[in-house]
Amino acid sequence: MALVRSALKLRLVPTRDQDELLLQFAEARRWVWNWALGERRRSYEETGRPVSWSALSATLTAMKREPQTQWLRDMDSQALQQALADLAKAFKAFLAGDAGFPGWRSRKTHRPTFRIPQRVQLTQTHIRVPKVGPIRLRQTPRAFAGGVTKSATFRQSASGKWYASVVVEWECEEGPLPLPEDADRVSGIDLGLTTYAVLSSGEKVANPRFGRVGDRAIRRLNQKLARQVKGSNSRARTKQRLARAHERIANRRRDFAHKLTTRLLDDHDGVCIEDLGVRGLARTKLARSVLDAAWGEIKSQLAYKAPRRRKYLGWAGRFEASTKECSVCHARAPELTLGDRTWTCPRCGICHDRDENAAAMVKWLGYGRYRADASGTTQDVAAGRSETLNACGAAVRPAHRAGSLP
Repeated sequence: MALVRSALKLRLVPTRDQDELLLQFAEARRWVWNWALGERRRSYEETGRPVSWSALSATLTAMKREPQTQWLRDMDSQALQQALADLAKAFKAFLAGDAGFPGWRSRKTHRPTFRIPQRVQLTQTHIRVPKVGPIRLRQTPRAFAGGVTKSATFRQSASGKWYASVVVEWECEEGPLPLPEDADRVSGIDLGLTTYAVLSSGEKVANPRFGRVGDRAIRRLNQKLARQVKGSNSRARTKQRLARAHERIANRRRDFAHKLTTRLLDDHDGVCIEDLGVRGLARTKLARSVLDAAWGEIKSQLAYKAPRRRKYLGWAGRFEASTKECSVCHARAPELTLGDRTWTCPRCGICHDRDENAAAMVKWLGYGRYRADASGTTQDVAAGRSETLNACGAAVRPAHRAGSLP
């Protein structure tokens, strides 16, 4: 058995007093961040060297005894020290060239958030926060029953709801995921836009298009917001309604992805999916539809759910010909365009539905060829090629190349 850490996002239902305490914790974290950033900049301007993090930590502890900053004693000490750790991490990323220079935390542009690395206790109905007490949960965290809570990050959404991202450590079986014996218990998935997903069994999942459906309400609220006076109470209420509308779309999209991935893993011993370059596709003219489909969410959920259930997860490379190759004889049809939804194989003469053939090819690329290698059988040779099919070119293509459209 191996220890695995996973994150669990929980919706909190705090009382009015608890909501005020959480906001105070978030404000204290923002104040410590800005104070430490100012001290680092001042020290560098005066001496040419920034003050050390240990000195800042000691100064922060001593500030709790001063009259002007005595209010820090009412805050959780670990949450305040974690603000220094977060700023140190931001400076490390800046010095490594991975991020820009850390900036000030404004009350207007940054959502209230803070992190407590220890001493957060999670039960089936409540989460106990130091100096706040037990806060009721909206849902029951059944997925991590028996796990050990390590840390928790609290954040208020734009709609005013509080969420806790809890890191839980639990035991999981070690070793690679098993290769299923029964090929019928493995499913290939071809993701698309017209049809959201086509399985190798022929099942088709319709595209819900949550973003397109909710566009009308968002557009109406944006028009209303543009006509209202800045700083007025009515504008603040409209902004909250707009935030709830965006949050509702995101929740529906995430719920759809969870139900789909859970059903696929429960109904099959293995799932194969194409490693789509979602980031590259989001820069094309289909960007809005690609982002609304949330293919990346499907990939990430399958990636962490499959090991938990000990189910096989196969990947088809993004540069492999899953749509222009016959799933029966593996002959290529490079002249196909995006408008060709059906095509006839030039070698075996079978008429293919483009999406169903792509799903079958994804299954073969992610499972079939490895199963053939394990059993010692001979693979089919594509017409006009002198070697068996492989992943030639998948690892040596230029890094700036994005995945081709399905």
